[in-house]
Amino acid sequence: MRLAPTFLASSLLLLGVGCTNPLAVSEKAATDILMSSGTGMILEETTAGLDNPFTTEDVTSVTVTTWDPALIELTWKKIAQQETEASKTARESAFNSPVGSGVPVPEVQYEEMTLEGTIRADGGENGTHLEVPSVWEQGAIDLSGEGNSLLWLSRGQYESLVTTRHATVTIGGIDSLLATLGSYYEQASGLVDKLQGNETSAPTEADVSSLTTLSADADWGSYELIYNGEKVEVQTITAENTFAKFEILANAENPLVLSVVPRPASWVTIALETLHADAALEGYEVTQISPSSVDQPQPLVQ
Repeated sequence: MRLAPTFLASSLLLLGVGCTNPLAVSEKAATDILMSSGTGMILEETTAGLDNPFTTEDVTSVTVTTWDPALIELTWKKIAQQETEASKTARESAFNSPVGSGVPVPEVQYEEMTLEGTIRADGGENGTHLEVPSVWEQGAIDLSGEGNSLLWLSRGQYESLVTTRHATVTIGGIDSLLATLGSYYEQASGLVDKLQGNETSAPTEADVSSLTTLSADADWGSYELIYNGEKVEVQTITAENTFAKFEILANAENPLVLSVVPRPASWVTIALETLHADAALEGYEVTQISPSSVDQPQPLVQ
């Protein structure tokens, strides 16, 4: 029996013959994920459940302008979503309407805002601090001398994590957050004992240690992203602490923290929710890396 040309062509397409499967993921050695001046990255923020889960998370485009353990410099641009003033007014009015008025609370209306800046740090060798995009400030920021390695583990942290499965890692803003929480608990120690029937006390030294000590899984992890326009899977170190789960590129020369995903059930998040503190715990995920200026992601804003 002779098959019709159209049927044959359709069958070949279904089998993947003569086309590239856009869903295909190829394995790539973590040591082949290079970092240098001109490398571009796209980062999407992740939250600990304190924001509306149906909104689009902020996206940051990053370009590495200087890459050296002694000095790391980035330029960045973020497209952020914020509630419009009209939306705030309308929702506040609806919330304050009298019983029986039947006034519905309108959905939040957002507008885009563009933030941008440069940031530099010199903690690539033995720093202990990461700096997640949610705390980056506009303009030119210099974190030199503060033990900060921005989006990477320092060489010392990476070596410790690989050899002992533990490393001390502090995220920018956490120190002040801990102090704030301690103050809240001192002033209102009995406020949170009703949360789901579980008593919550002030953070102890063990709590603080669990927040700053990163513990790695015994086995290697994996992570998918777009590298140079291709969907790839790379080997990672999967680690966690009380605050978040981390995926770190298994590359001693480029120990990029690919993702920081906060835990909604951590004691920090529970405390913030219970105390109604005006703070958000945000991480990020690297979704795209472009290894040269020619192949950098398209600008988010023209």
